[in-house]
Amino acid sequence: MNQNDVKAGYWVHHKEGEGPKIDAKLFTHLFRGYVDFESQSYQVTFLDQDTFKKFSSTVKRSNLNLKTLLSIRVEHEKAESFATPILVPPSSISPLRQQKEALIYSGFANLRHQKHDFQYPIDAIQKSVDWVNLICYDYYTPTNCITETAPSSAFSHSATVIPCASTDIKELIGSGLAAEKIVLGIPFYGWAWRLKDPKPNRVFSATQGAAEGPDISGDGRVDYLNVKKFVDSHGCCIKNSSMNWVVEYANFDVTWIAYNGEGPIVSKIFKAKNNFSGLRG
Repeated sequence: MNQNDVKAGYWVHHKEGEGPKIDAKLFTHLFRGYVDFESQSYQVTFLDQDTFKKFSSTVKRSNLNLKTLLSIRVEHEKAESFATPILVPPSSISPLRQQKEALIYSGFANLRHQKHDFQYPIDAIQKSVDWVNLICYDYYTPTNCITETAPSSAFSHSATVIPCASTDIKELIGSGLAAEKIVLGIPFYGWAWRLKDPKPNRVFSATQGAAEGPDISGDGRVDYLNVKKFVDSHGCCIKNSSMNWVVEYANFDVTWIAYNGEGPIVSKIFKAKNNFSGLRG
């Protein structure tokens, strides 16, 4: 592994504890999420600033070289306003810099799939940002794909699946962003649809929106731990989508979940390294 490579993980504020069970030796960076952003004043708001301070010192006990990063949540309609403080860090971040064990505000940004009517400022990103975390998932969810199941984090496209990770990477590199600036993002959760009928239960089977259940959020999101619990408790047969999409799925009765298991994660990393030489991580 190159010393500049990025192997990052994400810890959100509502998870129990401050990350003592995280094996930090597996990572070069850990995101701590999240704080909210006010687009008018460029101020960030902490739900609990003390927990943010403790997080860094806690996870670094097992890896002194670990870098902890502050994750800022921005609503879609405020994304354009957020571009300026990302490229020119505002003074509102200075209190964090003054805390010895605080999380650092680093030169990175999260980039989501580009819509046809929106373009990222590639030249500014190339010049000002150390690397970008490319959100290569949530292309298809029970919210935007209500009537059929889908490969939520497809890697490559096909006749029926266009938005995907490989297309996003190609577009960014083609627009002038260096490959060494790009880190491939892989989700640690899945999406659950409610099938119209238990069979057929393949990709693109008819659905009635998001599934419901004790471990399923209102929009159908399921944490990976709960995906594993669902599979184990119901004895589900895990199935793989096509080699293009690189997604696993499992179902029981009318609940159908698409997610990234160990196999798809390894396959996506292999494909990314072979198809796009020089990616940062």
